[in-house]
Amino acid sequence: MSSIEELKYHLVFATKYRYNIISVKIAILLKNYFLKQQKKLDFQIISLAIESNHIHMLFQLNSSTQDLNEIIRKLKGGSSFLARKTFKSLKRYTALWTPSHFVASVGNVSKETIQNYINSQGIEDELIQRTFKYKILTPTKHKLEKLKTYFQECSSKSRNIVPSSIYQDFEFHKVCCQNNELNLYVRQQNSRIEKQDTKLAKYWIKIPGSRLSDPFWLGLQGRDIPEDAILKDSLIQEKKGVLYLNLVIEQKRTIQRVNPGNLLSIDLGINHPIASVILKDGHMSNYKFYGSELKNLLFRRERRHAQLQHSGIEEPHSSYTSKINNLLHEYTNSIIQLAKENNLSIVVGDLTGIRKNFTVDKSTKETRKKVNRTPFYKIKMLLEYKARLAGVPLVFVCEAYTSQRCSKCGEINKDSRKGERFECVSCGHKNQADLNGAVNIGSLVGLLSSSHSTLREEFSSESKPMALAMGK
Repeated sequence: MSSIEELKYHLVFATKYRYNIISVKIAILLKNYFLKQQKKLDFQIISLAIESNHIHMLFQLNSSTQDLNEIIRKLKGGSSFLARKTFKSLKRYTALWTPSHFVASVGNVSKETIQNYINSQGIEDELIQRTFKYKILTPTKHKLEKLKTYFQECSSKSRNIVPSSIYQDFEFHKVCCQNNELNLYVRQQNSRIEKQDTKLAKYWIKIPGSRLSDPFWLGLQGRDIPEDAILKDSLIQEKKGVLYLNLVIEQKRTIQRVNPGNLLSIDLGINHPIASVILKDGHMSNYKFYGSELKNLLFRRERRHAQLQHSGIEEPHSSYTSKINNLLHEYTNSIIQLAKENNLSIVVGDLTGIRKNFTVDKSTKETRKKVNRTPFYKIKMLLEYKARLAGVPLVFVCEAYTSQRCSKCGEINKDSRKGERFECVSCGHKNQADLNGAVNIGSLVGLLSSSHSTLREEFSSESKPMALAMGK
């Protein structure tokens, strides 16, 4: 009677120094390479997850006589050689993979267990940290004197008034008095914030006492603290005679997987800073442009700064900046609300490094001005943290050639785009240029599902179900 062996292993190996260098294109190359090596090395991949800085692989060997370490060595060495040969950007790194790896044997895994493993890819629990700024009510003379004494004792490192837990904490030494303004580090373990909802203030913070000092309360003016917030350490600061409390909170959110059939695709650009389109099963159902007022404010701010610079006047803070920030919050809040109400997943074109493409030789001065003053990074950061806070799946994808690709036939030709009009030279498809780009961005996750900055793809094989997670 012949023996039957079923040996399953879980393998994890990471990039050198955990650099986030595995892009979507590199991930696809690695996936194809690993799949081709199955027959050559005589093993079977059960599931595969490629992240931006490491790889998970669940695979099966057909015989105990196979050299496990040799298979791992060939997978890592061959994939590193192929990736560094194909992508020149990887050559500036000394190595693609770290020399070490983790491998562990697993028991008899059922199909249900494998499917659960696949389905759990992309569902993550995240702790989101936020900082709320509160204005402290002007304290009474007695409290103010007590607070100043408290600050002075903190500065002199006296244990008579300052609680020892603050004195001993390493963060205490980072807080010092600058320009005779007060700075106090308040640990969450020592202080307490209560919601009393009085006429003066809704929230009150308790400043801890010590051996020679009684605790006292200070009123706070500002936004409501979320019910699910976990209060962390805070900092009291004095600016121009006014006291403020910078309160750090944590909130836990479960981020679901991106639904590729129900997307809100966003294209960031110059003519229209934000162009959004709803894609249901690949078909455009609704679109909206944001940024006409934003462009006007950006231009006026730039002109105002040029006038002040020419006059030799330094303006400490521009009123245009506040208006621009308010508009950006308004735009991003509207996008997140739309996605949440319609159960949409958000996909955004990543413009990292776009300014390097607009050099003196390749673009006009006016174009470079428009690119440099448009706050792409600010929009990206606002969308990312607000999506996490709302529990909306969001992913960033590479935007290369999406403005030149036809969303209907897939032909890439730079002559197809002329300003804000897109007309494919191959099939004659016509569309607004930014909307065409947004549809192309959404199509990049047509077969992918992901969570935030990780792209994930499920695919089927003749023998085993598999899952691929491709990091961006």
